[in-house]
Amino acid sequence: MKTISSKKKCRSCGSPYRTVNQVIPLFGKEYDKSYQEPSCNCMKIEEERQAKKMAGQRVAAKIRRLKDCGINDRFKDKTFSNFIRQRQPDAYDTCRGYARSFGKNKKESLLLTGLAGTGKTHLAVAIADYIARLKHRMIDKIIFTTVPDDLTPVFNTVLNLASRPFLNWYQPPWSQEQVAYS
Repeated sequence: MKTISSKKKCRSCGSPYRTVNQVIPLFGKEYDKSYQEPSCNCMKIEEERQAKKMAGQRVAAKIRRLKDCGINDRFKDKTFSNFIRQRQPDAYDTCRGYARSFGKNKKESLLLTGLAGTGKTHLAVAIADYIARLKHRMIDKIIFTTVPDDLTPVFNTVLNLASRPFLNWYQPPWSQEQVAYS
C-alpha cells in the first residue's frame, strides 16, 4: 500500500514523497521495512542524465587519449575544417576519403609526399583527428610519426653508402666474407 507523505519533497520539482509500506514476515514475526520514494520521475531522469554524462566523459577521455598519439603541439588543432582546400584540392579529397573509409578496407594505406609546407602534416593530423572522433569505437590506439623520426637512420645509412661506388657497398645479407672490388 502506498500513501503520500507531505514531510519529504523532491528537490527538483517539489512533489511530495510517497511512503511504500513493506512488511516482511520472518520467523513468525512481521518486520516493518517501509521506505519513502519520490512520487515523480525526477530521480530516474537525473540518473539517466548522469549515465549519459558519464558515457560522454568516457568517450571524450578515449578521444583525448587517441589524439595524444605523438602529434606535435604545433599541429594539435589541425583538422579538415581548417585546411585551406584550394591549395591542395586533390590531396584534401584523397585524405578525407581515406579517413571516411577507414576500417572498411584493412589493406588500404596512404603515403603523403611533397615539399615542405604543402600541408602533408596538416592532412595527416586531420586524418588522425577524424578517426579519433568518429571511428573511436573501431580502434584502441593511434600512433602518429613523421618520416624523419623513423627513417633518419635509414636515410643516413643510404647517404653514407651512396657516397661509395655501388659494387663496394652492396653486400648480400648471406655473405659473411668481405669482398673488395676495384
